[in-house]
Amino acid sequence: MLVLRNPARFSIVGSIGAIFNMLGALIIGLSGFAITYIMCVSITDLKDNLRSVFIPTIVGGFISLGVGYLYMTVYGMSIDTIL
Repeated sequence: MLVLRNPARFSIVGSIGAIFNMLGALIIGLSGFAITYIMCVSITDLKDNLRSVFIPTIVGGFISLGVGYLYMTVYGMSIDTIL
C-alpha cells in the first residue's frame, strides 16, 4: 500500500539511485584509466618495456569499469533493499 500511495516519490528515488549508480561506475572507471596511465608513464621499468601506453591504459580502464559496474550494482541492490 505504501508504494501505491506514493508512486511519484518512489520513481524519483529510483531515478536518483540510477543516476548515482551510473556516476559511481564512471568515476571508478575513469579513476582506473588515470591510475593505469600514471603507472605506465611514471614507473621506469614499465616505461622502458612498453612501446605505447595506450593498450595497457585501455585494458586497465575497462577492467576498472567492470569492477565499478559490479560494485555499484551491489550498492544499488542495497539501496533498493533499504527503500
